[in-house]
This record gives sequence, C-alpha cells and structure tokens, in this order.
Amino acid sequence: MKHLLKILALLLFVNVSYSQNEFIDSLKHSLTSAKNDSVKAEVLIALANEIIDDKVWPVYNNKAYQLAEQKLITSPNSKHYLGVKAFALTNFGYLEDDKGNTVKALEHYQEALDLHKKINNTEGIASVLNNIGSILYDQKQYDEALKYYNQSVELKKENNDKEGIAWTYNNIGTIYEAQEKVDEAILYYRKSLHIMVSLANPGGQAITMNNLGALFLRRGEYKEAISYIRRANKQYKIANDESGVAWTYGNLSHCFYKQGMADSTMHYAKKSYEIASKLDYPAVQIQSIEKMYDAYALKGDYKQALNYHIQWKNLQDTIENTEKQKEVLKKEMQYHHEKEKLKLEQDKQQAAAIAKEKEIRSYWIIGAIILILLIVVVFSGLLFNRFKLVKQQKAIIEKQKVIVEETNREIVDSINYAKRLQDAILPPHETLQAVFQNFFIYYQPKDIVAGDFYWMEEIKGETFFAVADCTGHGVPGSIVSVVCSNAINRAVKEFELKEPAQILDKVTDLVIETFDKSGEEVKDGMDISFIKFNKDFTEIAWAGANNPLWIIRNNELIETKADKQPIGKFAERSPFTNHKITLQKNDTLYLFTDGYADQFGGEKGKKFKSGNLKQLLLSIQNKTMEEQKKYIIESFENWKGNLEQVDDVCIMGIRV
Repeated sequence: MKHLLKILALLLFVNVSYSQNEFIDSLKHSLTSAKNDSVKAEVLIALANEIIDDKVWPVYNNKAYQLAEQKLITSPNSKHYLGVKAFALTNFGYLEDDKGNTVKALEHYQEALDLHKKINNTEGIASVLNNIGSILYDQKQYDEALKYYNQSVELKKENNDKEGIAWTYNNIGTIYEAQEKVDEAILYYRKSLHIMVSLANPGGQAITMNNLGALFLRRGEYKEAISYIRRANKQYKIANDESGVAWTYGNLSHCFYKQGMADSTMHYAKKSYEIASKLDYPAVQIQSIEKMYDAYALKGDYKQALNYHIQWKNLQDTIENTEKQKEVLKKEMQYHHEKEKLKLEQDKQQAAAIAKEKEIRSYWIIGAIILILLIVVVFSGLLFNRFKLVKQQKAIIEKQKVIVEETNREIVDSINYAKRLQDAILPPHETLQAVFQNFFIYYQPKDIVAGDFYWMEEIKGETFFAVADCTGHGVPGSIVSVVCSNAINRAVKEFELKEPAQILDKVTDLVIETFDKSGEEVKDGMDISFIKFNKDFTEIAWAGANNPLWIIRNNELIETKADKQPIGKFAERSPFTNHKITLQKNDTLYLFTDGYADQFGGEKGKKFKSGNLKQLLLSIQNKTMEEQKKYIIESFENWKGNLEQVDDVCIMGIRV
C-alpha cells in the first residue's frame, strides 16, 4: 500500500459522503475539466494516492512530476509546483523501496525532503522523515531510524497530526522491541494506542494492540498477551480487516500452545487457517498449520502431527519458491536467457528427482507396514514394548528440536551482536567524509561478520588509513580482525610509530605475540594496504603486505607492489618496504582486498581477476566517486549473478 500524502488544495475535491470509487470518478472528471495546470497537477497527485492498482497509480504520479518540472522551468520558485514535485518524488521513493532499491529510494526521499524544507511544508517534511526512518529500520540501523522518527513526531505535534503521531509512536515501539528494550517498546505502543482510541480508529487500535499482545507473548506473560490480542481481534472485525483477524487468531493459538493447552491451540489455529485460506494468505496459513502440528504433538497424536508437518513443509517450500521467484524478477536484467533456461531445466530435474524419491519412499513405507503387520501377528508383545519405546523417542526428538531451534536462535543473536562490536572498530562514514571529502568505501561482508576491515587514525595532522583482509571470513575472520585492528592501534598510539613499513613490522610482532600465547601454532594474520597522508595531502608514505596500491593518473594506472609476505608467521620474513610517493591533483588512489577479483561469475563461472578490475577502474575515471561506487557495485552483482559470494569485499577509492 502506498504512503498517503496530504496536499492542501486537495480539500477542494473531497466530499465525505463519497465512496472511494465515487471519489476517484470525481477526481477523473475534475482532471478532464480542469481549466489550469495548477489544479490539474493537484488532481494527478490525488489520483496517484487514491488508486490501489500498482500499474495505474504510477502513471498519474509520473504525469504530475512531468507537469511540475515543466512549470518550474519558467517559475523555478513556485511553491505550488515545488510541492507537487516533492509529493511525486516521495511516491518515486516508495516505488524504488518496494523494488528493493533502497539507495535510489533514499535519493528520492532526500530530494523530496529538500523541496519540502524549501517551501516550509512541515507536513511533507514529517511524512518523508517517517519514510526514511522505515527504510533504516528495515536495514536494522535502529539508532538512525529512531532519530528520523523522533524528528517526524516533533513536526507532527506542531501540526496537531494526532493520527500521524500515533503511527510514528507505533514505529518507535517496533524499534525498541527489535533492540530488546521491552519497557520502552510497551510505553510507545501504549502511547500510540491511547491516541488511536481517542480518534476511534479501529484499524490503528488493532495493529497496536496486536503488537502489545505479541510483545507480552514473547515475555511469557500470557494473560496480558491474550487480553490484548483478543481486543485486537475485535477491532480488526470492526475495521472489516479479515487478514488482521486471521493474524490475531494465529497469535491466540500460539499463546495457548505456550501454556500447553492443546484444544485451544487447535481451535484458534483452525479459525486462522480458514480465513487465511480464503484470502490466499500463505504467511498466516503456514503459522496456523504449524500450530495444528504443535497441538497434535501436545496431545500425543503423532500420526496427525506428522500429517500437518508434511503440509507445513509443502507450504513452506511453496512460499520459499515464490520468494525466490520474486527475487529473480527483481534482478532479471542481471541474468542471461541461457541461464534462465538452464535454471528451469534444473528445476524440472530436481522435481523429477523429488518425485522419484517420494515414489521409492512410498514403496519402502508399504514394505515397512507389511513387515510391521507380520511382526504384530508373530510378536505382539514385543511390538507393544517397541511402540512404547518409539513414543518415548519421539518425545525426546520433539524436545531436542525445541532445544536445537533455541540454540540456533541464540547463535544467530550472538553473531548479530558480534557484528555490532565489529562495526565499532570501523571508522564512521562521517569521520571519513570530514577527512577525505571526495571518496567512496565499498564494504560487503560475505557473512554477517567479516574478516575484511578498514581503519583510520589522525595524529598531529597526519592521516593514517588501511584496508585489511584477515585470514578467513565469518566468525573466525572477525575474531582475527579484532586482534589485527588492536595491533595497528597499539603500533600507532602506544609505540608512536610514524612510517607505514615500521608500523607493519611492529603489527606483525604484536599479532605473532598474541597468537603465541595460545600454546598452539597459529598461522593466522592478514594482508594489508597501509597508507599515510601528510597534512596537505600532497605526499604519501605506503607499505603493503601482499595487497598493492593503485594510483590512476591521467588515465594511466600506476601500481606500487606490496611485499610478498603477510602480517603473521612467515618462514622468510623480512622488513617491510616503505614507499614515498608525491601526489598530483586529480590522482585517484585505490586500496582493496582480494575479494572482488576472486569472485566467481560471468558466463563461464570464472574469477573476475585483478586485470579486469584495473580495466573497470580505468573506464570510470570520468565519474564522481559516488558514481564510481555505484558502478563498481553493479558490476560486481552482474558478474556474480546467482552464484554465492566467495569472500568479503572491501575497496576504498580516494580522489586528491
């Protein structure tokens, strides 16, 4: 559903007695009868916000944007057309966000925000701030999202936009819930609910009550959870929102399952499933089937539980396949026709293999049943004892399944927390911007945490910067990165070394010393490109361990080769070489790890290689650094296609 935007002139066309279809018809009539472009632009925006069809409303939005652009050529300071353009840009941002292109969405939102500020439209500013906060929330940048939501709330308070305040309070509650700040989440959900009740908004009340119920459910406070979820169910019915009713029945089923109440679990799961099936709502269907499976397992009816588990698995596979297909459609320009054909053929072969496996499994099951019947006839007493044992084993397996799932959640939570710690060793983008100004950093870990990292420090006017690739990736690589980052900090701050080669020599000693404490031989370490800029950025000193420095000057790539040895234990270790280089205006420097060049892809599934990376960088020297970053990312994704990323990627570009 699109974000609904408000424009003052729209009040000219509103009649509260209209149904939505009548209102849309009225707007279309107003469009054909409009005598001036000012009214026409407002009606186009109104139609874009009222029409639900995702193929139709962008057409009206594009027309509104083009009309505003045309008028702003002759009247660049027209508040009216600047406002129309801002609303259209916000809709463009929504479209890009819906496609998964968050970078482009944020660009549209930022341009809309600047226009609203220019004409001092606080309602528009508040709306865009809320949309930006939603994108940051989806990207798990919770603190940044919270800043935008709080700014949005303050503006909505100035405009007395009570409903807008309530929705933003609800959004803030979801952030605190994601951060495990339960008390703060409850506070903001209740603030939202209080306003929704005062406005007699059943849909808003239902969503906030359901959020509160789900939160109390997670805390194990089932009485509070059931109370809120039942109230949400009632409000969803008042709002005639069947999908919401289905969700609340599913949540009630989960509440009773957590309390071991099998019959109630089954009752609400079935009600949820009936509505979800009618609405073709697979996310709720799969939740309902899972609860029916859990209910029969509680009752000890493992045959019925198995039936529902099979249904759950089949629906889960269907949903996953659907999601994969959507992802392929979003990236269809990245794949060649032959690969699509190959994928379809592989899917057919896989389906045939699965069907064959099911057929073989059926024969085995029939044979097993016949064998069991023979055993029952001959050894009925033994079979009874065996049945009791199997039942006990199933109970143990169910308990182990719960333990494994909980353990897996804890592991993932731990890794996510480790990512927050690892992010803390990376210099913030604002700090890099203040120092380099004209630069980009492309940092793409293979897993949640990474072995690649970048590092920066300013000491007495000199700037030290490094891009490093530690042994491994994922959790092992991230642990090595913390050790290596700490060693660099000590070499620069504690030992006060100034030259890159001396720093790398000392870092090698510190890393070896740290790993030797384990009592076992550890050969982990890192490759690194380490640079020092003088105060006015006219000269650098550089040293490298396996990773080179590239400088592009006048469309010619100059490579300074690194010492062929890592940071860490090495049989033929020698002192690192210190290189002094005088820079020229418009020189572009690149520091990088080997993840980009080592990525498999292309038509033949081969490595990208450093030679292609050189040609790529040479071909984009006429672009800004931000444009270079976008082009490098697009080239990487196009090359990789649907293959797995093989290593962490980090590239730093700096234009002098």
